[in-house]
Amino acid sequence: MIGTTHWGNGYPHWVLLEPVASQSAGLVAYVEEATRTFKTAEGETKVVQTGYRLCVRNLDGTGRRVVSERDVAAALVWTPAGELVFRQLSWLDRRDKLMLWSPKTGEARVVVQRPAEEWGIHYDSPLGTLEPNGKRLALVYARPGSRLGLARNRELWAVDLRTGSRRLLYPDIWTDELLWRDGRIYLKERNNLWSLSPDGGRLRRESYLPPPEGVRSP
Repeated sequence: MIGTTHWGNGYPHWVLLEPVASQSAGLVAYVEEATRTFKTAEGETKVVQTGYRLCVRNLDGTGRRVVSERDVAAALVWTPAGELVFRQLSWLDRRDKLMLWSPKTGEARVVVQRPAEEWGIHYDSPLGTLEPNGKRLALVYARPGSRLGLARNRELWAVDLRTGSRRLLYPDIWTDELLWRDGRIYLKERNNLWSLSPDGGRLRRESYLPPPEGVRSP
């Protein structure tokens, strides 16, 4: 997953650059810049960026549709049923929302939402992994420690995409990779590979990956 930090409204937030494709839905989700063209008093034409919008298109590049025009943080994953899971930061009501979009109806519904000041995706890279059956999503929320974007801690949650019920799996975790497989959630932290039950419990170290020769482990 590739992202970039964008500063807006005094807060940094992440925007996904890498398109996310679904073969079952026949669609690709991607984020594009939203712009506005205007003329200055001197008659000069200017184009300014007003934010980002989340779009989908067919696998052949046709049929572009706008999913959300708000401050979208990231398209996370497609479910086996062909629905798109994404996170959205709304500056109007100051909410960080986990959304589920259906290409059949063209509508998106809120799965779970939190106050943006308390749970800010704009403080952290979007990170999530889907249960193989598509029922639940494990994702990382960063609890911000300051306006400068420093996370006080990062919490691993499991969210039921149908009911919106959620469970805290681990209160403070640092990882840049998540994978849900064989009934466990795997995460990589530096040179360690850990796993965790989706029902909670202790972290279990699966393996230690030594750094390349000549590179000192942090």
